[in-house]
Amino acid sequence: MRFPSLAMMGWMALACGLVIAHKHSEKKTKVVFSCLDDPDEDSQYSQAACGRAIELEDSQNPSSSPTKYSFVKANQVRKSKTEYNCIDTNMDNNYCCFADTFKFKNKSVDVDAQTVEENCIVVPGNTDSKPNA
Repeated sequence: MRFPSLAMMGWMALACGLVIAHKHSEKKTKVVFSCLDDPDEDSQYSQAACGRAIELEDSQNPSSSPTKYSFVKANQVRKSKTEYNCIDTNMDNNYCCFADTFKFKNKSVDVDAQTVEENCIVVPGNTDSKPNA
């Protein structure tokens, strides 16, 4: 009678492995937002970042204005220079910022709200659930 339970555990392990592999694949293939480098524009929002507010004016009111943010480098999709996502970054929003706004060096960067307001724009994400191939 052990065989059915061992077989079930094997199938569950396989299913979990496939889910993890799919998520890792999406990180490299799913385009959620773009930061275009437009030669005709004076302002270049070409640095892709993932960010979230970490301090608010009123910590008791979640809708109050942010005073501090945390950012990480966005995941570059394939080898594109303009397509990104924030899968597995633990951040809430997609941003395009002026080139070299942040020096990530493989870690997160905390900045004040004024830096974000002057150098970045929030970019809505693609809601298409299918990964781009």
